[in-house]
Amino acid sequence: MKRHNALTDGEQLLARVLEECLEEDLSFVPPEREIARKHRFSQAFEDVMSELFEEEEEEDEAEEEIRRHFRPRFAELAAVILVFFICGAVAMSLSDSFFSASTSSDTAAAETTEAAEEETTAETWDMEEPTEETAGTDAGEENGEAVAESAEAAGSMAEYGGELIDEAAEQELASSLDGLTLELAYPGAEGGNTTVGYSLENSGEEAVSYSSLFDLEVYLDGLWYTVPYAGEETRDWVSMGSGMVLDGALDLSAWALDGEEHLYRLVLQLADGRIGAEFTFEEAVLE
Repeated sequence: MKRHNALTDGEQLLARVLEECLEEDLSFVPPEREIARKHRFSQAFEDVMSELFEEEEEEDEAEEEIRRHFRPRFAELAAVILVFFICGAVAMSLSDSFFSASTSSDTAAAETTEAAEEETTAETWDMEEPTEETAGTDAGEENGEAVAESAEAAGSMAEYGGELIDEAAEQELASSLDGLTLELAYPGAEGGNTTVGYSLENSGEEAVSYSSLFDLEVYLDGLWYTVPYAGEETRDWVSMGSGMVLDGALDLSAWALDGEEHLYRLVLQLADGRIGAEFTFEEAVLE
């Protein structure tokens, strides 16, 4: 108990009584550890903190997933290059051996055929020269073969909207891959509206990375072809956590559409492949 020498006897008595009352009141206050142990945060505060922790964990998982899929594998690349050079060296060695063996046989065959060529030379001079009609026929056949070869070379392209478009990289696509499923909510165009609704759901146990930019393909003459994209949006990678669902709408006016009577396919690029969903401007095409 403190001493109050400067106070009178009555004041000292009053001060002593006040100190005793204060000590009595303080004795009922629990220790600091017990107060901290018994304190409970509100449910709203705990919900907010849980969401912050979950968002941070999902971002960490997304970054780890992207690094895992796109991390350069220099050891595998070096092994592939080494195997390529070894196979090339073996192929060159075998070709040299085959060339040396075939040279001797070709020399003997050339001596044998030289005599036969001399015998047929006289007969060749006796043959009639080709007429103009025959020459024209031969030229037509050559032109036809050239046209056929050009058509065969251009077989991976088709005309769409007055332009030649490339054949799609994959003809058969599923609507689900790695737990991520693509569904169309409302396809079609009404009154000039070219918006298509879509839904993405990740039913897998891990996060899935996918491209933020869709691809559009059209079905022509039994094959799928890629419709040119005329928009300004760039392709970025997005991660979707496990159990998440995303609903959105896509404006098809960014693609050079030519007619609404064709069958179309909305394609989404994933880190390990692609998924797609078919539709027309009248109704969805269910698998």
